Order: sequence, then C-alpha cells, then structure tokens
Amino acid sequence: MQIRKHDAFVDFDNARALVKTVSGIRIEDDVLVTEDGHKILGPHIPEEVEELGAIVGNGSGS
Repeated sequence: MQIRKHDAFVDFDNARALVKTVSGIRIEDDVLVTEDGHKILGPHIPEEVEELGAIVGNGSGS
C-alpha cells in the first residue's frame, strides 16, 4: 500500500469521483491591453492534452 503525503487531508476517492463529472476546464490569461496592442502578462499556460498530460501524468497517483 502506498502512503501519500496528503491522505489525512484529501478524500482521494471522492476527488476522483468528482473529477469524472468535469467536462472541461477554464483557462485564463492576464492580459494588458493598451492603445498599441496587448501583452500576455503570465507564463505560457498549457492548453493541449499532450502538454497537460506531461505535467499531471495519467491521474493514477503514481
């Protein structure tokens, strides 16, 4: 059995069940708009499935 750092604080079974009900995500950027154009203020936010998968893994907790 794997012991995880946050088991005492997070109900992982409930979290997994809740995640299955999510049909999308909301991605926001902070943008400065001026008379001359615009500039995205934050870092690159991954949007493609492959990029997100590389960051969060397959969701199995391993």
